[in-house]
Amino acid sequence: ILDPDNDSIPTYWEYRLGYQPLTWDDFENIDPDNDSINNIEEFLTVQWYSDPFRKDIFVEMDIMGEGPNGEKTYFPGNSLELAQTAFNKQNIIFHIDAGTMGGSDIFPFNEYVDRQDLQGIYQNYFLHGDANNWRRGVFHYGLVVYDAGIAGYTYQPNAFQISSSKLESKTSNPLLDRDIMYASCYIHEL
Repeated sequence: ILDPDNDSIPTYWEYRLGYQPLTWDDFENIDPDNDSINNIEEFLTVQWYSDPFRKDIFVEMDIMGEGPNGEKTYFPGNSLELAQTAFNKQNIIFHIDAGTMGGSDIFPFNEYVDRQDLQGIYQNYFLHGDANNWRRGVFHYGLVVYDAGIAGYTYQPNAFQISSSKLESKTSNPLLDRDIMYASCYIHEL
């Protein structure tokens, strides 16, 4: 890949976006849409339709596997559509990696996870043991667990969890729609 100015962005991409490919640019500190994803990171995510001139939010969604007694961790497909629509109305592209962007795992069932468990899952399944993993600077990490005590909370600056057992317990209320509850909780914690 051609990069004659050695600014970590290839010539074809600089041309496409209106930059001068023979002039070095500090793309690590250039963020035209102010979405906290610099132009080098935008280039790394362009295969997933990232756009440096339109705000993007990337989230890797990992889900807990099924329990020994049939306990299920759940995230409705319609909830994802509701979340994407909510961001699209604000001219923000919501990218969720549910297995199509090099991330997303199913991690082992644990009936109840605490903050320490969540940190371990973060290290092993999001960063894969690499504290310098480039995804850390781009992606948020949104876990769907069976139970963590409450419906959802943020356990570090770019990571949050929602508990399907807590949300499912509210679905008996006819005024609460399952899809809206899950989407709302996920967006709230994000």
